[in-house]
Amino acid sequence: SLVMNLPLREAIADSSRRAQAASHRYGQLLNDGDRRMLVQAFHRAESLARHALVDALDQVSEQYLAALKAQLADEDRHVDVFATWQQEAPPAVPAPRRKQRKEHVWFALLLANEVAGFCQFEMLSALLVDKTQQQQLQDIIRDETEHITRLARWLRPYRELPSFADVKRIAGRFNGDLEGRMQQFLPRQELAGFRREMGAVIRTLLEAAFGLD
Repeated sequence: SLVMNLPLREAIADSSRRAQAASHRYGQLLNDGDRRMLVQAFHRAESLARHALVDALDQVSEQYLAALKAQLADEDRHVDVFATWQQEAPPAVPAPRRKQRKEHVWFALLLANEVAGFCQFEMLSALLVDKTQQQQLQDIIRDETEHITRLARWLRPYRELPSFADVKRIAGRFNGDLEGRMQQFLPRQELAGFRREMGAVIRTLLEAAFGLD
């Protein structure tokens, strides 16, 4: 198991509470169509996270490969879970064009995805009533917590280096895109408050994980 530095562990626990509280506040606004849309959006987001990992595995040094391969196995499982939650098999999400990136840039991009995913899974866990789905989601949340901790640890040495400017830029861009990201999960105008609150939860955890707080 991974040793988590205390501030990050506290930030993760706090984000979990805040995401669930937002769901309890706004959950009654969601209709069946919203819930279907949520599951589709999670399937797409996890598929894209998986594609990013596949590309990263080709471009990072050997010492990171075993952990990232384990993370890829987790992502495969997550994609499958959200596929089975849908009435009919969803179409495969095509891989974006492959890009060459430096190691720390990959770590930052993967970490941003994991942070957003974790917060959104906590949001979803408070909306679910099905016990089997609840259990599957708890397993996913545990995976994401481990991924966040590990990637944050890998990024830590870069904080003292000039290349940390790249990491800050990625965090800034990701923060700027949060409204659009949440729109894919909760598109209806009536859910704008829910989107805003979830964006704030993700932003806070992102800053803690990246060491920007």
